[in-house]
Amino acid sequence: MTSGKIQSEQRQSVVSETLPSWKWDVVIVGAGLASGLTALSILARTPDCKLLIVERASHLPRNHTWCFHGRDLPSTTLKWIQPVISAEWSKYEVKFPDYYRLLDSRYACISGERFYDHLEAMISASPHARILLDSTVQNIEPHQITLSSGIVCHSDWVVSARGSAARATSAQSAEKTGYQKFYGIEFELDEPHQLTHPTVMDAEVPQDDGLRFFYVLPLTPTRLLVEDTYFSDSAYLNASLVRERVVSYAQAKQWSGTVVREEQGVLPLPWLNYRVEPPQDGLITIGYAAHHFHPITGYSLPIALRVAEIVGLELSAGRSPVSKINTYHRALARQLKMITPLNRVLFGHYLPEERWRLMRRFYRRREDTIERFYSLELSLIDLFLILAGPIPDSMRWWPRARSELLLARSFRLNSPHQTLSEAHQVEGETT
Repeated sequence: MTSGKIQSEQRQSVVSETLPSWKWDVVIVGAGLASGLTALSILARTPDCKLLIVERASHLPRNHTWCFHGRDLPSTTLKWIQPVISAEWSKYEVKFPDYYRLLDSRYACISGERFYDHLEAMISASPHARILLDSTVQNIEPHQITLSSGIVCHSDWVVSARGSAARATSAQSAEKTGYQKFYGIEFELDEPHQLTHPTVMDAEVPQDDGLRFFYVLPLTPTRLLVEDTYFSDSAYLNASLVRERVVSYAQAKQWSGTVVREEQGVLPLPWLNYRVEPPQDGLITIGYAAHHFHPITGYSLPIALRVAEIVGLELSAGRSPVSKINTYHRALARQLKMITPLNRVLFGHYLPEERWRLMRRFYRRREDTIERFYSLELSLIDLFLILAGPIPDSMRWWPRARSELLLARSFRLNSPHQTLSEAHQVEGETT
């Protein structure tokens, strides 16, 4: 059987090759973050797993950076996720026009280059694992997929992670949707930058097209990732204009050097979207297709990591992961019902140029509350603390009663409370 291109051991090179005729243990559709994490989790525990990743693009999507907070990382994942972490810091800072804070909280990032280098190395070391590039999946069913070439790949488990289509579905199914959009440039500087920790939010810039802030990661002593980010009502990103703003910001900081790479993105942030895609026997949906992303920040790594951990552990023990994923999904759904309406507050209640005030209020809260917000482990008390305080004059004309009803509805939807850590338990281990 011949179809598409299979990634060879040599980076970025592809060769035509014949697919084995065996039945696969796991077939993963898509080669994004959630897919890669799931493959790494499986191969770390079962190196001889017959695992196939099918990607429609002709290359792996290396031009990405994924970040996470320390609490986002379950302890059981450390052994297999540590090799892909590109940089980590013990602190990070936020800046607003009248407020600054340095938080004593771990922050880390994973570069696309390092992530896919390690994934390729793990697959190359496995006797039965393959990546099939430049191949479109026409049909997905439990226990099998059909390629556009007509080839059918049979498998004990099919994992679907076709994220781009899910992003559109997410946006269309929500009652209202805001957008996080960004343009980033990675610079190799002529001189060391002297930064010791990231700036997660620098909102001391003109507020244009919604909440606007710069995001700065010091990847090495001479390398920086600088992103201009917007929480906007519009999905349109004027890439050329925003790129100029990134360059101007770097110049104002006296950072000069060469451009290593550039990245951009637009993520839908729904006001209301409670659905979490349940798994079936033989078919698991992950990533954006399963709504596995933080509805406020757009971060997808924390949820992807937890689901990947469940799949890897359960399959290595010869068990179906469906029950454990369903338990996790129930806790996740409660968190999404509680936290997603915050987007209605941000996008619906605040004037676009005043949205930074809500973020300033948020970053004045306790560090443990902030950490639980990012890891989607909020309690009702945390939610109250985030929203507590006087209603600012900068909010829209919406009556206070509407805000109070929104919060009350969120409380009713989430009692009793169960955190994701409590839900994410595996055979004698709690993460």
